[in-house]
Amino acid sequence: MSPRGPFIEGKGVEQQVSIDNKRHIKALIIEDDPTDAELLRRFLSRAGDICFDTEHADRMSSGIDFLGKKDFDIVISDLGLPDSLGVETFVKLHQLYPETPMIVLTGLDDQETALKAVQGGAQDYLVKGKIDTNLLVRSIQYSIERQKLITRLERSLKEIKTLRGLLPMCRLVQEDKGRQRLLEGT
Repeated sequence: MSPRGPFIEGKGVEQQVSIDNKRHIKALIIEDDPTDAELLRRFLSRAGDICFDTEHADRMSSGIDFLGKKDFDIVISDLGLPDSLGVETFVKLHQLYPETPMIVLTGLDDQETALKAVQGGAQDYLVKGKIDTNLLVRSIQYSIERQKLITRLERSLKEIKTLRGLLPMCRLVQEDKGRQRLLEGT
């Protein structure tokens, strides 16, 4: 057993419940402004029944390094980073780690950009200065749950496609058995 307590089932990433029954969520914050990153950490520290274990990266490249070394339950990323700008920041992160839920948090209050990010797979699009602890925590929890559902649906779809691929072979076997019975019957 872990020092924090027993593991609980997550989205393939280990999530834990601590001895004091708090759920632990591992969050990666990719934000180049240290003040904004600290504000996010402060919001998350006030979550009450959830303990957020956070890591901070100030560039997309260092965020990708973190993601390659550790499993995170959620990624919160700014779109304007020193080494990446715009929705392409999210798109690249999402292409590399499609099963990790990601929230875009940016100063850009633009509906078109928000829609592009969400259509591209972002679980949410939050605007700096318009969030608080409750909104952020709720967005994180919903994002994690939606990603679990998406992952299960994608796995089910793969299984269905596999079964559909096997169906013609099953028909051939059935036809072959039918022919065999005909031959045995004559």
